[in-house]
Amino acid sequence: MGNYNFRNLEKNEYELWNEFVDNSPQGSIFAKTYWLDAVGSYYKILGCFDKGNRLVAGMPITETNKGHVSMPKLTQTLGILFNDFSQMKYVKKITKEKDITMDFVNNIPKLKFFDCAFHYNFTNWMPFMWKGYKEQTRYTYVIEGIQDIEKVRGAFADSTKSVITKSMGLNLKVIDSLTLTDMYSMLKKTYERQNMPVPFDFNWFSRFDKIINKNKSRKMLFTVDEQNNLHAALYLVYDRNSAYYLLGGADPKFRSSGAMYLNIFEAIKYSAKFTDKFDFEGSVAPQIESMFRSFGALQKQYFRISKNNSIILNLKEDIRKYGKIILRRG
Repeated sequence: MGNYNFRNLEKNEYELWNEFVDNSPQGSIFAKTYWLDAVGSYYKILGCFDKGNRLVAGMPITETNKGHVSMPKLTQTLGILFNDFSQMKYVKKITKEKDITMDFVNNIPKLKFFDCAFHYNFTNWMPFMWKGYKEQTRYTYVIEGIQDIEKVRGAFADSTKSVITKSMGLNLKVIDSLTLTDMYSMLKKTYERQNMPVPFDFNWFSRFDKIINKNKSRKMLFTVDEQNNLHAALYLVYDRNSAYYLLGGADPKFRSSGAMYLNIFEAIKYSAKFTDKFDFEGSVAPQIESMFRSFGALQKQYFRISKNNSIILNLKEDIRKYGKIILRRG
């Protein structure tokens, strides 16, 4: 403890940060500065430096409102990223990570509200717990070793293999030549089927896509039939660490065609050109969870850590909780 210095990175250090993200076990595209720019987040990168002034850990602090840190749109995880300490003796590694995390907890700015999802390779949230933070366990599914595509396919559930074979028998094909408008149209149909609005408008999506595409970090895949009817669409993002199923949907009229399964399979094959992992990003919706699981992916737990320091927000939460109890009693 006390062996580290903390400060916000300067903008001229952001390239160094992005390289650090690539090499961190907790690194993901979501922690890179161009991603944070793309999602329109107001952010600072809190860096942790050792006595040799080497960056050993960092954490994007994303304020959605003044004094409120929460997850930006379309961002799966952020949290603390460590340097790769895997060559250290295990007891030294986990002690070092615990000490750094404790110092982070003590150096996070005073906030009214904190809510952040951490990467699944961040495994010890106890320093947050000791300071009164709460945790909710979330899940994602990750396929590792995707460059061995036959092994990957062999791990699919038999039902998933059958659906993919069926969709190929219908002469469906996956193309990349359609537009962002087509992608957004498919997203709208998917959300409307669930009686929900798309959580962003097309203008926001267009600005986001422009930055992600400029950084060569996305691919749009569309499944069409012989009449060029659009059955399904998938928006894939990727970096060196992993590819991520960011957005996707299927036309309700063609749900029985299995187009989404074929689209995912092609996305996995495409991703193998750049990385060795495919992250489904997880879902607690039973139907979506079972679909992701059917691709033979590994289940990964990750932490969503929060703390509410606002008297007003705490009062509202108490009213919400205890109001329900009063209603039940009445």
